[in-house]
Amino acid sequence: MDRGERDNWRMEIKDIRLQNLRILIARAGSITDLAERVGTDRNYISQILSPTTKANVGTRLARSLEAAFHEPRGWMDQVHNELTDAQRMYVKLFGELPQELQEQAIEYLKFLAKQHGKAPPPNQADKPDSAKNPPRPKK
Repeated sequence: MDRGERDNWRMEIKDIRLQNLRILIARAGSITDLAERVGTDRNYISQILSPTTKANVGTRLARSLEAAFHEPRGWMDQVHNELTDAQRMYVKLFGELPQELQEQAIEYLKFLAKQHGKAPPPNQADKPDSAKNPPRPKK
């Protein structure tokens, strides 16, 4: 089993499709451009991206996105290792931090994710209060 298959096994399809939607938005240039290209409403795409709604990329939209972006059928259902410009910037900046600050940055990102309704990965959930009150990066 290769890494992509392991990642698919660990992630739920709704999360994989959401991740791939973000990749396609980056390719399109904006939510509006993606929505126009697929022939759907911009607000619907925004609802899917919102952490406060339960809207997901359904099968019909997934297949429409694949067709609009000339990807093979099923592409939306697989993990891809493409990074957005923002993700590349985070990786670059993270790599420039000393080890101590990298650990603080990870704890702070876990804290932010928890505040926005994203639970930490299962192997991190039982760690003591680090996600509740992470150390703030020193300025």
